[in-house]
Amino acid sequence: MTTASSSAPGTHDPVDAEARVLVSPGPNGQAVSVILSERHQAMLELERMAWTLDEPKDAAIRARFAMAPEAYYAELNTLIDEPAALEFDPLVVRRLQRLRERRRRARLDPSTGVVAPEHGEVQR
Repeated sequence: MTTASSSAPGTHDPVDAEARVLVSPGPNGQAVSVILSERHQAMLELERMAWTLDEPKDAAIRARFAMAPEAYYAELNTLIDEPAALEFDPLVVRRLQRLRERRRRARLDPSTGVVAPEHGEVQR
């Protein structure tokens, strides 16, 4: 992988810090850039910092993105499967993927003891 801008010799940074453009080798060896939009960057940043908010997360979603939380989470669910999102913030994306998988397992097998948000209390 190479960056859209030049970096210091001997360093290898797959993401341009200013533009957040990921450039990776395509199927025939040519560079292909994958751009993470500012909106998607902001969504991942909100997920990273949500625990520090002074307001409820749903209110922050409505204020920052002018959308219902349900639509936000549907878009976020698609976003965390994008390679550019993983390159932008791997810790947050992997955490969100793990949480999504736990919720799926809880819906399929309630005996796991994991609380699914739509089910409320854990039943053992």
